[in-house]
Amino acid sequence: EFLSTTSKARKPSAIRSLQPLVNLPGMISLGGGMPNAATFPFEKLTMECSSGLELTLSGKSLEEALQYSPTPGLPALNAFLMEHLIMEEHTPPDRTGVERALTITQGSQDGLSKVFDMLLDADDALLVESPTYSGSLAYLQPKGVRLIEMETDEGGLIPENLEATLRNWDDHTSCGGDGPRPKVLYTIPTGGNPTGTSLSLERK
Repeated sequence: EFLSTTSKARKPSAIRSLQPLVNLPGMISLGGGMPNAATFPFEKLTMECSSGLELTLSGKSLEEALQYSPTPGLPALNAFLMEHLIMEEHTPPDRTGVERALTITQGSQDGLSKVFDMLLDADDALLVESPTYSGSLAYLQPKGVRLIEMETDEGGLIPENLEATLRNWDDHTSCGGDGPRPKVLYTIPTGGNPTGTSLSLERK
């Protein structure tokens, strides 16, 4: 019920469904446009960090880095981030019995555009902090989303303003009503851009 019309219409990729066959030993597939790793011109890549630490990619690791990868990202990297970043650093309270997924994006703008496309249709109401990240506004405004500004102060988003907005929302689409109730709140709870504010535990 929360997905956009576009998201609901999406079908699994036929090329992606062939991935298990592509991974068979000795398989050279012409179906997905994946280059034969034997033709890659690099034997190894070495990177030196500012700390002096050197990182070297070679063999299978280098092949995976140069090859097309699954949409969510390299499986080994995804698994590492899920275990060490999500489960150990963020330590979600419901750590057991919950199926989780993680997608690696090219950056914040790429991640935001994917989420906005997944959840929002043109003319949907979106609750958004005022002020908020200009990069998000640049993407949302041409999309035709109705931006409903939420008040902020030195502590970030004001929960009472959010509560009042939703409590007084008029679901009617005619006679001056607000239209369908918002299903998404876009907020930056830590290190807000451009305000630099972070929500306290009480406000969260």
